[in-house]
Amino acid sequence: MSNSFEEFQEEVLEYLRDELAQPVYETGIPDGYTVKRNKEGRVDPYVAVQFGDVYASGARSFLGAVGHDYSMPISIQVLSPTPTIGRRISNRIVSLLLGRQFSFAPGGVEKRPVGGAILTISEADSASEVYMVPSWYRVTVQFFNED
Repeated sequence: MSNSFEEFQEEVLEYLRDELAQPVYETGIPDGYTVKRNKEGRVDPYVAVQFGDVYASGARSFLGAVGHDYSMPISIQVLSPTPTIGRRISNRIVSLLLGRQFSFAPGGVEKRPVGGAILTISEADSASEVYMVPSWYRVTVQFFNED
């Protein structure tokens, strides 16, 4: 059984995979041990996406909680061997997602005010340096069961 949250998440992943040259994975925020590496142990640029738990926001339905609007946070981490590469990929993602409308999310994707960081992964060593450019988004999603 599917629902509108699942369909929205799959649509976002498919869109990013179609539009970006880098691989897109649905995965947790990587650290020095879980970051994906090539055969030489270095990090090729890639994008890690994680969908957060929804919470009621916006319109409330007289039918109850199933009919409410829900906000869904989206965390996107760009992993790259240099901060410049990560920044450029992250900027591309902003231009792709900002205001983009998806099924069950007609209001479009918004940027959340918690971004603004570029981080090194602390477990990285000089042989496998990796930078992470995090950004966060939210979207209002309408909930429907597909029974």
